[in-house]
Amino acid sequence: PPQMSSSAPLSPTPRSPPAAASLDQCVLLNTKDNLVRMARLHHASLHIDQILAGSQCTTHPIRSVLSPDGRLVASGCESGRLVLWEVASGQMKSDQPRVRAPAPVMAVAWSPTHHILACAAYGRAAGDAP
Repeated sequence: PPQMSSSAPLSPTPRSPPAAASLDQCVLLNTKDNLVRMARLHHASLHIDQILAGSQCTTHPIRSVLSPDGRLVASGCESGRLVLWEVASGQMKSDQPRVRAPAPVMAVAWSPTHHILACAAYGRAAGDAP
């Protein structure tokens, strides 16, 4: 199985972020500390290249996805939002989509041929009473 990089397993390695990520080499890790880590496998080691903040992910299995051109990362959020980041800067896009689902957005998918995102929500949004 792949090993985490021995230098700081969950910290980014000191290198400039890619202008666009390769779908074949990129792994997106949503973690319970509300971060999305962009990583790549290299010689059986996992190297964290980018840490993206802004998505709420403490209870539900939230997924993130890389755009077909490798320039954007989209993620669901427990608050019912859809969050986008630019890969080159690691920053959230200033023009976020106005998606507000009544439940956690747990999965997102890019169309391989069009600039369209699909998202799926399930359950209750974070902070909602049962």
